[in-house]
Amino acid sequence: MFIKPIKKYFINRRNKKAEILSEDDIHDIHDLCKKGFIKARGTGQTITNINIEIVNRVNRKIKILIPHGTYFVSTGSHQNMVTRKQYTFSISPYDTSHINVPASCINAELPIPGKDSKFKGVARVNDDLCKFLEATDGYDPMTIQAGVWAITNGYNRYMALNKLSAEDQYGNRTKPITESNVDTAKEILDKLNIKNNL
Repeated sequence: MFIKPIKKYFINRRNKKAEILSEDDIHDIHDLCKKGFIKARGTGQTITNINIEIVNRVNRKIKILIPHGTYFVSTGSHQNMVTRKQYTFSISPYDTSHINVPASCINAELPIPGKDSKFKGVARVNDDLCKFLEATDGYDPMTIQAGVWAITNGYNRYMALNKLSAEDQYGNRTKPITESNVDTAKEILDKLNIKNNL
């Protein structure tokens, strides 16, 4: 495969910079993206999941950490998606990894991502949301979603309960976020001393 000289120069320069990466250490996805060692992209799946693609751009094996509070940045008008779990995985030189990650929507005023929604790059949410996500790891996704919107958009109980609706094959409508979800989210937020309107 022929590589143009200027492209080869940048690839070599990136690989030279990547020599600082120990293959034994775990590296934060945010730092790796910022330094250009990896690319992070995603596509929507549902309100509770995102499909992510990580591309290793260097000739080193990398152990990657996706910490709580990592969100994938929307490339359109839809909401950003923040991961609900912490992940660690390895990626071989110049390889691509595909992962399905549990996630919650942030920016409640924007449309919920669908399967055609795209994401590019990562960022971190604020400290309060990070603390909440760490404390709710493993909880019901709708409990976490209610708490997330309470933090990011100041949602009160009524708003959280009525934001979402679902319809089954018979046309029956339900509200995925229940009173119990909101009660639990509020209890956790209060315990963490995070101001909320739930």
